[in-house]
Amino acid sequence: MNLVDAESAQATAGASPDPGQVAVPVRLADPAVADLLRPGVRVDLVTTPEHSAAGSVLAERVPVLAVHAAGDGADQGRLVLVGIPEQRASVVAGASLIHSVTVTLR
Repeated sequence: MNLVDAESAQATAGASPDPGQVAVPVRLADPAVADLLRPGVRVDLVTTPEHSAAGSVLAERVPVLAVHAAGDGADQGRLVLVGIPEQRASVVAGASLIHSVTVTLR
């Protein structure tokens, strides 16, 4: 295994979702925020809906499962894998495709 493969394996290794949760990848608006995260940390996912200055909470107290290493896509935001309750997973995944997402740390 070369260094790039080792770093990739380390970035994707992490915690498993809690019971009743599924893993959802989310791309953070500010790539530097991902440097503050590690598997097991709990965060709130926050986005700003169109035509609003106020943040909207997509999910609360969700566990970070993995943080993808910085790389070619870093200019688009770092990819973070989080555990989301099954009933909210599609809402969070869809919102993260069209709105900027950040986190607040717990």
